[in-house]
Amino acid sequence: GLAPFASMIKELHHKAAMGELPSARYTLFHANRTFEELGYHEVLRSIEAERKFDFVYVPSVSRPTQKELADSTLGKGRANNLLRSVFRMPLKEEQDLQEASGRGEDTTEIKKSLEKTVRPILPQHLPRELLLERMEAERTVILTCGNPLAMDDIKIIAEANGLRFEKEDW
Repeated sequence: GLAPFASMIKELHHKAAMGELPSARYTLFHANRTFEELGYHEVLRSIEAERKFDFVYVPSVSRPTQKELADSTLGKGRANNLLRSVFRMPLKEEQDLQEASGRGEDTTEIKKSLEKTVRPILPQHLPRELLLERMEAERTVILTCGNPLAMDDIKIIAEANGLRFEKEDW
């Protein structure tokens, strides 16, 4: 999933170090279940900290331990719900519940899913307003790879906010 994106960021970093600055801004939402699954995390944090080009790294875990809950540099929640929080959209599970209720369907399983959902929390140093400002509709392309259901939801988020969407199928 992340390797092609990490490779792109590393290449941009290398070129920027050589004086070739990209004209675009890059924001990488990197979400996994556990901290251990956040491959390239330290490399990406280092690239962001060096500020050789306009790059923001948004790491997140959807099943945080107590240690990760206490880490203010780490986001919490799935990538799709983090994006939903930036755009002030309901969580995917909340939207599913509203839609099922509206159709008069049994919502028992959706309610259970919502109860287990980790509420999105952005890393403390990345306020929602900063991320929202970075995602201007006319200048933003969301490139995704990952769980097909989450990627389908990210497409819905992109379309609802006028963003271009491209998906790498795996």
